[in-house]
Amino acid sequence: MAKKEEKVPSPEEIQSVVESFLVKHMTFKDIKKISDEEMEAIYSVGYNFYRHGKYENARSIFSLLCKYDEYEPKYWIGLGAAQQMLKHYQEAVSAYSFAVMLNPLDPKVHRYVTDCFLALRDYERAQASLESLILACENTKGLEEAKKEAENLLEEIKKRTAADKKDTSKKKKEGKK
Repeated sequence: MAKKEEKVPSPEEIQSVVESFLVKHMTFKDIKKISDEEMEAIYSVGYNFYRHGKYENARSIFSLLCKYDEYEPKYWIGLGAAQQMLKHYQEAVSAYSFAVMLNPLDPKVHRYVTDCFLALRDYERAQASLESLILACENTKGLEEAKKEAENLLEEIKKRTAADKKDTSKKKKEGKK
């Protein structure tokens, strides 16, 4: 049997694909000609895994979706949520950060980032996340409630942080006696 030769793409063909990808903002989904309906079907599988507590499976599906269409915020949110449920908080923050870049006015995502920082006991970054949300809500109609909620949580974190610092310094003084 004769071995079928694989066609090696020419430099011009490679350049064309790279230009399409970078300049025209094409995604792998576009290059592979995967329809929005097919992507939505895959998303549904990941979402169902997530809903049923199969977070590793959900993470795999959402990771794939993010690779095929990095411009869709809900894929990054799904990946972040799966990572968060697996207690991979730093990875969740990374995924959520992409969603924030794509849609900075989505208060839910800012809150998810804050929750991850709180789980990591990184109160400084949790505060920064809330401040970013408050700033994003500042002049945006319809986000007044999200802004108020973020301001209240920010105040609570500041109080908790101040109390923790006070307790820590008190324990240090007692330890020196």
